[in-house]
Amino acid sequence: MRWFGLGVFLIIMAIGVNAAYAVVAPDSLGTAAPLLPPYWWAFATVVSTAPAAFGLAMAAFEATIGLLLIRGGQRAQWGLIAGVTFLVFSSPLGAWALPNLILAVALAVILAKQPAPKVCAPAPVTTTPALP
Repeated sequence: MRWFGLGVFLIIMAIGVNAAYAVVAPDSLGTAAPLLPPYWWAFATVVSTAPAAFGLAMAAFEATIGLLLIRGGQRAQWGLIAGVTFLVFSSPLGAWALPNLILAVALAVILAKQPAPKVCAPAPVTTTPALP
């Protein structure tokens, strides 16, 4: 199944929020007040050294999720999995990101109603007749 509207929404948010902040105000990405201690460390050591790269990486990942959802089929299922992961792990970035959890729950509900994606199909079993 295709999730065109949801994919377009994620692409717009990737470009309009993460990429825009990375280009217009990259230093603002490193000034948020993270909600969890591991995020404090990440902001102090990783994000503060290259905030624009961090913002562009987040935008690229979010846009990729959007493209997967637009493509449909098995790709959309992987997009839903990546979307839930992205939204849950980006929520502790600050109080402003907590609404991401609402969208993460919505994606998880959609994902739960989908059949599981096929990771690897088993090889067909063939038998060869015995030689006389």
